[in-house]
Amino acid sequence: MFTSKFVKNLSISALGAACISLGAVGSAQAITISPGEWNPFIFGKEGEVAKPGNFDFIVPKQGGILKVTDAFSVGDVFDIFNNGTFLGSTSFVEEGDLITMDPDEAYGDSNYSSGTFILGEGSYSISIKPSVSPATIGKAFIRWDEATIPTDDTGSKSVPEPTSVFSILGLGIIGVVSGKKQ
Repeated sequence: MFTSKFVKNLSISALGAACISLGAVGSAQAITISPGEWNPFIFGKEGEVAKPGNFDFIVPKQGGILKVTDAFSVGDVFDIFNNGTFLGSTSFVEEGDLITMDPDEAYGDSNYSSGTFILGEGSYSISIKPSVSPATIGKAFIRWDEATIPTDDTGSKSVPEPTSVFSILGLGIIGVVSGKKQ
């Protein structure tokens, strides 16, 4: 247990030094992110906006999915905002000794706090604030993906033809009329 805590504390110290040397503790800014890519952010005290600042993107007509996951050390929880409006929080988890820097691994592990949010079409400017941050400094990730439209085996969109819809509607009307005659 001592070795695990020592390694964790040493890792947190190294992360803090790296953040300061890279200027991650400076002023917040907005960056534009692309779909399908994990983007890192650095956070500090509870309630402070994570750096580098807002993550901006535009979701197309079919919608999108926003994913946020803690990484590095277990135990952090985040509040997610769009243009200052609260969207929700990531899952609450217990503090622990696990350490990973792989966002896919962390997102798939229920020991790490994560959240998934459905997004409609439009412009987004996402900011993140830790609501629980035991180590007071850490690294986590955000990404958004375009929603997919289901297709059939040929790859075409599964939308019924208008004639099929009218045929079904016609059968329903016939059923109602014949039911009333009895």
